[in-house]
Amino acid sequence: MFLSVAKFEFHYQLRQPIFYVTSLVFFLLTFGATASNNIQIGGAGGSTLINSPFAIMQTLLIMSLFSIFITAAFAANPVLRDHEMKMDGILFSTPIRKRDYLLGRFTGSIAVAFLSFSASALGMLFGSWMPWLDPERLGPTQVSHYLQTLFALILPTMLFCSALFFSLAAITRSMMATYLGLIAFLVLYFTSQGMMDEPSYRSIAALTDPFGFAAFENATRYWTAFDRNTSMIALEGEYLTNRIIWLGASLLIIGFGYKHFSFAERKPLWSRRRTLERQPEEEPRYNKPLPRVAPTFGTATIWQQFRVRSGFEVKTVVKGLAFWVILAIGVLNVLGASLNLEAIFGTSVYPVTRSMVNLIQGAFSLIMMIILIYYGAELVWRERQAGCHEIMDAVPTPSWVFVASKFIAMLVVLAGILIASMLTTVAVQLGKGYTTLEPGLYFYGLWYQFAMPFYLMAILSIFVQVITRNKFLGMLMMVGYLISAIVLDSLGYEHNLYQFAGWNAAPYSDMNGYGHFEQGRAWFAFYWTSFSLILAILSYGLWQRGTLAPLTSRFKALRFQLGLPSRLAGATAFLLFVASGAFIFYNTNILNDYETSKDREQLSADYEKKYKFLEDNPAPHITDVKVDVDIFPDERRYEVRGRYFLVNKRDESINEVSIGLDRGLRVNQLSLSQAKLREKDEQFGHYFFDLEQPLEPGESLTLEFDLSRISRGFMNSGSSTTLVKNGTFFNNLEALPFIGYNGNIELTDRHLRKKHDLPPPQRMPKLEDTDHYRESYLRSDSDWINFETTVSTSVGQVALAPGYLQKDWQEGERHFFHYKMDAPIHNFFSYLSADYTVVKDRWQDVAIEVYHHKPHDYNVDRMVEGVKKSLEYFSEAFSPYQYRQLRIVEFPGYESFAQAFPNTVPFSESIGFVADLRDPDEIDYVFYVTAHEVAHQWWAHQLVGANVQGATLLSETLAQYSALMVMEQEYGPEKIRRFLKYELDRYLSARGTELLEELPLTHNENQPYIHYRKGSVAMYALKDAMGEDAVNAALASLLKEKGFSSDPYPTSMDLVARLRAHAGASNQELITDMLERVVLFDLKVAKATSELLENGNYRVLLELEAHKFEADGEGQEQEIPLKNWIDIAIFREDPDKNSNSDNVLYFAKQEISEQTTLLEFEVEGKPSIAGIDPYIKMIDKNPDDNLLEVEAL
Repeated sequence: MFLSVAKFEFHYQLRQPIFYVTSLVFFLLTFGATASNNIQIGGAGGSTLINSPFAIMQTLLIMSLFSIFITAAFAANPVLRDHEMKMDGILFSTPIRKRDYLLGRFTGSIAVAFLSFSASALGMLFGSWMPWLDPERLGPTQVSHYLQTLFALILPTMLFCSALFFSLAAITRSMMATYLGLIAFLVLYFTSQGMMDEPSYRSIAALTDPFGFAAFENATRYWTAFDRNTSMIALEGEYLTNRIIWLGASLLIIGFGYKHFSFAERKPLWSRRRTLERQPEEEPRYNKPLPRVAPTFGTATIWQQFRVRSGFEVKTVVKGLAFWVILAIGVLNVLGASLNLEAIFGTSVYPVTRSMVNLIQGAFSLIMMIILIYYGAELVWRERQAGCHEIMDAVPTPSWVFVASKFIAMLVVLAGILIASMLTTVAVQLGKGYTTLEPGLYFYGLWYQFAMPFYLMAILSIFVQVITRNKFLGMLMMVGYLISAIVLDSLGYEHNLYQFAGWNAAPYSDMNGYGHFEQGRAWFAFYWTSFSLILAILSYGLWQRGTLAPLTSRFKALRFQLGLPSRLAGATAFLLFVASGAFIFYNTNILNDYETSKDREQLSADYEKKYKFLEDNPAPHITDVKVDVDIFPDERRYEVRGRYFLVNKRDESINEVSIGLDRGLRVNQLSLSQAKLREKDEQFGHYFFDLEQPLEPGESLTLEFDLSRISRGFMNSGSSTTLVKNGTFFNNLEALPFIGYNGNIELTDRHLRKKHDLPPPQRMPKLEDTDHYRESYLRSDSDWINFETTVSTSVGQVALAPGYLQKDWQEGERHFFHYKMDAPIHNFFSYLSADYTVVKDRWQDVAIEVYHHKPHDYNVDRMVEGVKKSLEYFSEAFSPYQYRQLRIVEFPGYESFAQAFPNTVPFSESIGFVADLRDPDEIDYVFYVTAHEVAHQWWAHQLVGANVQGATLLSETLAQYSALMVMEQEYGPEKIRRFLKYELDRYLSARGTELLEELPLTHNENQPYIHYRKGSVAMYALKDAMGEDAVNAALASLLKEKGFSSDPYPTSMDLVARLRAHAGASNQELITDMLERVVLFDLKVAKATSELLENGNYRVLLELEAHKFEADGEGQEQEIPLKNWIDIAIFREDPDKNSNSDNVLYFAKQEISEQTTLLEFEVEGKPSIAGIDPYIKMIDKNPDDNLLEVEAL
């Protein structure tokens, strides 16, 4: 009987349209992601092959998240179908056994769901066979990779989800309960995984993730491109444990469902009521005739009907368990997300209202969509499902009353979620001692900015349900709409005019509010609201009363259903829709250039093809810059007038000069002395001048310019965040001319370059290319320049630029500031303007100033202290500080970075000004970032690398090292250990996403994961081995010889030479390993035991495993001989919990040269933890096994 039931269920589900629709969707999505560059789902990209094992596993795992909706439908349908079709009474009266019925239905449904999902694997397989794909992006086809992924990764997840929703439906006999279970499951899943995002919780996350995502990420986190292209995940360790746990959970849930399921008829759990027996009452008798009632159906009656009907719909929603479960889930979701609020290095920010609003938006975006799809279906189809639709449809109530009242009910659901989330975040704020609540931002940011698209989606959801003959088909259509929004962008259809409820992003900043982004967003909101009104009127006109009629006949009857007021309203909405759309088009496509990502890609390719030759053309160098800048914050524009002094520093004459400009600049004047304009290319911003006489070596020219950047109207997307009402911040690369070619806009992806017939990418010239030693990697058109500027802004704001303030004055509504440098600087500077509060201090004769948004004073003292400590350490260790001032200047949090210009450091509001540093155990990343940026005054503004590979080793890596030394001096080595664990993790994680190839530090091509992350670990290892004084002496000698030089600029090998000169013979190989090769270690404490001796001491025996590998650019490793001095330590307690010096029983370096090493120690105290390289000084592939609990014998 079991097989018969399973077979019947399988064939029944196989015949349903939903099976073919979902299978087709799964197939098309993965087929498109595999066969086209326009759709991105999984792990292919960079050096990872399209059909690599990693891409197959990651793509199908991502698809499994979407499959939960289909799994719920397939799993719940078998047990609910009989109940809803009133067949359960007949079926359950047959001699079928509960075991056969339940397990048969479950087996059939999971088989169909799995078969439907398998179309995803088939789509990937077929997509990889398409003839237009580049063979270099494909590996060999291995069908086993797809099968192993389906059965080892996906099937256990689908079994669990099917068991959960099948049992829920079987026990409750309610589709609503199943939907709620689905929502609760998703919210709890995302919340719990978000709470365990920190590295210390990864093992727990791996075991508690029913999809296996966290376990998969843990297993593949440090995979290189080679590993991704060749390896399948091994069914062992955390991943195997995860699969066993959730398979076991599936069996327990099925068992629970089996135990509590009964063939007896029952109502849903929350609908059951205890029925009290009542004595029959005698019916009252009326002797008088009832009065005759004359019904009226005027406007007042209709509005009364609307009020009553809306009240009924709202009460039905609010009294329903679903509403309160959703609210409870929402509260839990927000609470979970608030635990690690915008954390950097594990340190959260203060719960400022901006962050709390962003938290709610992130926590609810997907959930809101699911809720709207669910309630749209439930509210529209409720009367028909209850069988009372014919009674309701017969009452003399206009159809618009039914449509509008259901919309009001959906708004109540949205409002309930927003109120609950607001109250929760306010409670979080108060609980953390934060009392600046900003209720205006809460209401505006949530009720308008965030919720507006969902108001419109509620109308769309109702409309879709009205025009379909089945609520499940309507829900599927809404899911299709959500998918289409993603696919349209991927295909290049990015305009918000044809993406329902689409509008430009409006990021919020405490400094600038929503700023100019509001204008475009308001117009798009008006545009889509007008369209939604049309949908609402159509919903009213097509509302079906009585028996369902075909949609075509309903459209034919539409003109009879809509009265004159409705027609006028529809016509008005249509006119507003068209008029606002025309105005939006005028702004986005005429006043501004509308460009898709594909357009920008093509422009980059065309620019390189047209002007790459300029890179090798002789050109003069900029030596002097004098510029006047007028910033108009309210108008979002600036005017730039200035003069360059150009000198021919080459050994050959120059006959022509190419001047380049950012494409957004308008040219009012551009003239070159002793030259005539030959050609101008406004598309790419290039102007070519022919010199009247060749410019001989040492001769000079003057370039004069008058430029403007004007913001007109609003854009579809990508509106500038650098020119705003309060917090303008732009640099000279986007505002002033450059000479020659701009290589920064080249395409770097090798596959995109091949698509556009471009040669393989070369991110930087080779280290050995001496032709580029005479130009810095910052700019090739200038070296050290003399700089002077006058900048004006609106009264009430302060305008800042590098240099010393010579004078400031006001003229009318303008405030002028005159800055001048007394020594040459790099041609790399910025302008800022905002309403600032200034905190001033001094270190020796250096003025320290922090310009910040007035409410953001939380960490200003830490910044000042960081500047002082850094100036003191760097001046003593390396060389004197070259300026008389250092300014930190806050700018809006549209970007999260800090950047060092000469004596001026712009600092984002979102990277330190609101960091919560009240817990002394947290990493003080504000202090660290400050120290890093101050260090750049040495490593970039005293010494900068030549424009060849390895240049950023001299700037970014040395700034990392310098900041670490100040951090260690301030907080001790334990904080550095935690910091380095983050850095090592980020380095190892990023290796697999490398676009071209991983290179050693000395040859890195401005690759952040190498020069930042690996650089921190490598330099700290050298400092630990050589000694801090030796490393600092090497750096000081490098600065003394190469500081402020430009002919030639230093290279990474100059640094290596100084380090070798100051390192002993025993450290030469370590320098090679850390800087000149890609070397990794795998260190492990395999066994640790202790034995109490008669003298009260303890004998500790350690068994260590150590391996050393060298990797090529793709990450293919080869084991090499090991002979390194590595720290060995024994602790009383876990060093992560106790950082005191008395916790250390033994700490010393041991030379490790064997794969297995046995060591014996005698310590004065009971050992608890033993470790190899406990402070993460080596580049260890798996640092989590470096410590081990000591076993007492």
